[in-house]
Amino acid sequence: MTKTTLLSALGLLALTLSAPGASLITNGSLDAWDPVTGTPPAGRPLGWYVLPSVTQTAGLTSGSVYSATLPGTGPLVQTTSAQASNFTMSYNFVATAANGGNAGMRLDLLNASEQIVMAFAFFNDPTGLRLTAYSSASTSWVTIATGIVPSVYDSANGVYTTSNVYSFGLTADWANATYSLTIGPAGGSQTTYSNLNYYYSTPNSAALNKIYFRNVSGGASLGTFAVDNVTLDSVPEPGTVALLGLGMTGVLLGVYRRRVARV
Repeated sequence: MTKTTLLSALGLLALTLSAPGASLITNGSLDAWDPVTGTPPAGRPLGWYVLPSVTQTAGLTSGSVYSATLPGTGPLVQTTSAQASNFTMSYNFVATAANGGNAGMRLDLLNASEQIVMAFAFFNDPTGLRLTAYSSASTSWVTIATGIVPSVYDSANGVYTTSNVYSFGLTADWANATYSLTIGPAGGSQTTYSNLNYYYSTPNSAALNKIYFRNVSGGASLGTFAVDNVTLDSVPEPGTVALLGLGMTGVLLGVYRRRVARV
């Protein structure tokens, strides 16, 4: 085996071990829409389910064309292209304080049986907004992060007059009932919360099948929020990665032995 061949094979092995999983959603950028109507414009981002519509607003980050604002009247839902128990998710968002109440933006992650496995929600807080996760163990919303600065939305014109954009990141391992969460100003310092185990229902043996953006509760207490740049990727199971690595190693050894036998 030549040095060049060996290096190429080792490079392929490295790529096999480090390659990310497949994307599980379409149009996560929210830039492609069916025709919108009204003022402010409302409709449906392609690939997403809405009931009956969400508001089309300007992109939240540089290079983004559009974001989706709820309630419009929402929700914003997408079924994943494949099920996954290990996955990563991220998105950008802005959120207003709730109107006359304490409930606002919510993200639910559901399994194939339409059961909520994880639920995250934003509530009014003396320091702004607080991010919470629902815990079935305590049957309550548990605070994870505080001090999230609200934005201000002009509903008549469909624009955010004050836009405080944040990034939300999630790495979940439902098989082992644990996850980590990252949040912070978009383009700024992010804070990571590791080894969290707040679940709406038991995650073991469950697989993600649907993501569901909505408001925490109905009525006049609803806040307004926009999401943008949604990504959702499967993460290969450690056992699968190990098998791929062993397979590639076996191929390399086989090639090497045949090369030595010819010498």
